[in-house]
Amino acid sequence: MKKMKLFLKMGVIALFFLHCYTVSGRNIYVSKKGNDRNKGTKEKPYKTVAKATSNAVAGDIVYIQAGVYTKGLTVQNSGEENKYIEFRTYEGDEHQVVFEGKGISIISKNYIKINGFRIQNADNGVKVGGPAHHIIIENNYTYNTFSSGIIAWGVPWQKDPMEYNNIQHLYIHNNKVEKACNGGWNECITLANGIRSFEVTNNEVFNGGDPINGGEGIDIKEGCQDGIVAYNYTHHLTRRGIYIDAGGVLGFAPPLMKNIKVFGNISRFNTHQKHQCHGMAVMTEGDGDVQDIEIYNNVFSDNNMDGLMIYKHPVGSGKLKNITIHQNLIFNNKRHGILINDRTSENIKVAHNIINQNELKEIALVSGEAEVNDNLLTSVSEKNQ
Repeated sequence: MKKMKLFLKMGVIALFFLHCYTVSGRNIYVSKKGNDRNKGTKEKPYKTVAKATSNAVAGDIVYIQAGVYTKGLTVQNSGEENKYIEFRTYEGDEHQVVFEGKGISIISKNYIKINGFRIQNADNGVKVGGPAHHIIIENNYTYNTFSSGIIAWGVPWQKDPMEYNNIQHLYIHNNKVEKACNGGWNECITLANGIRSFEVTNNEVFNGGDPINGGEGIDIKEGCQDGIVAYNYTHHLTRRGIYIDAGGVLGFAPPLMKNIKVFGNISRFNTHQKHQCHGMAVMTEGDGDVQDIEIYNNVFSDNNMDGLMIYKHPVGSGKLKNITIHQNLIFNNKRHGILINDRTSENIKVAHNIINQNELKEIALVSGEAEVNDNLLTSVSEKNQ
């Protein structure tokens, strides 16, 4: 009996270690001083990122040493549940691993982490393309990108998004995005064309470039659902700091933006001379609808237009409904604190906000209906609404 118990214990221990080994995978190392004929160990690292990406499989961590790399990083394989493939810097080399001229690409891959890199002077910084799921982009710094610093498209522009469920579980956390959309288009951080279950949190987006079109700070558009935009700092941008736009201009099934919470953000000092800059805007530029949006505990201030704009875009036929705006601090904007100008909007609620010192009106209800209650305003004069 004792021998049987001992045998069982040894079996359990063996299974435990086997499980740990399977989940943790290998460590793979890359160094400018390495050689691709090496084994990719810490003592004998690879020289190129491409060699590491081709060999990395589920559960592996690829460590890249400080230096300038000019061929980018293209993820070759997918991880698995509880066994992400992670690409990160050596300890202490954060933002010293520089991808110069070409960024990071994650196309049709799953369970991937990107952590700690600097991407500069590239078309995009980090690009995610669907179908994909369980992607984590954190602690990176993008600088001077022609288009977005971080961009995720469920399908490419002008392709049919079908059910708008092309990327799931996307997490963009604690990145710095500077001088994005410099000469190009899209937005500094762009999520588009069918992304479900996403988080954009704790990022700083600032010092926007000079785009042909676009240039907003964080743009959630074209059929994104079930997500949060929280604790970001957007400032000194070319256009509005945060933007929710249903879109839908290409004749595919109308996209639906639904169940998005925007909270804890600071969006201020967006004052570009050539463009209208708001702290945040909600609208639809096409036939898509926006509904079930909650905007709370944000600061929108010192922008050259409105703190927060709810607007009927001139070419938009979609509807805005079930939008709740509460407990925000909105002040010192060059036009209105809150502008509501959408005659077809439904169930817009504005309550318990502190709104003051905006140049024209604290709450400007130009068209449409809104329920406005218990806001703390500069005065009770005609400036209120």
